[in-house]
Amino acid sequence: MAELGPAVECEARSRLGLAEAGAFLARLETLSFDNTGPLRQVYGGAAGVDKFAAQLVLDALHAAAARPPELRRLDRHREIDPAWFPGIP
Repeated sequence: MAELGPAVECEARSRLGLAEAGAFLARLETLSFDNTGPLRQVYGGAAGVDKFAAQLVLDALHAAAARPPELRRLDRHREIDPAWFPGIP
């Protein structure tokens, strides 16, 4: 996802604020192979794969920014507490 770098970073800061943008970008970096790996496996080096992956990231960013602040706080809490969901040890 390095090819997304500055544009996504700038939009994340604009839409989410500095702290939440940092968290979003850290998750993106951690999961970038999970996002692009399967696309590359299915479509190979097709020219549209990077553009499609970039659009998916921007869609996720827009959805994150649209969540109400109280749900965004809950998201942060759930990230640090993996046992938040009943049935997970």
